[in-house]
Amino acid sequence: MILPTKFLISDSLVASLCREASRIRSRCHVFSDSNTRCLDARLSVRLFAEFKALKERQEVIKKVAQLLKNDGGYEELSIDFLIEICSRPLRFSRRLQVN
Repeated sequence: MILPTKFLISDSLVASLCREASRIRSRCHVFSDSNTRCLDARLSVRLFAEFKALKERQEVIKKVAQLLKNDGGYEELSIDFLIEICSRPLRFSRRLQVN
């Protein structure tokens, strides 16, 4: 039995997006921890800028997942899992005030 190509592509694509979303969460956690110990205001601003960029990327991944779900024909459980991962809030702890 040959599996449909669309399923194989979606499985690989969704798995890759899940890994990227997981790495984003992990990097945001590291940035947050670094920022709580940071004493340099400029570095804190840079960490926050990187956090914002990662947050935007997470939103893009979520939109892609929603488009895949709406398109149909893809593994819905995997896509629902990806949407769930991307819907979880990212947190950034601040020690210094960043404008």
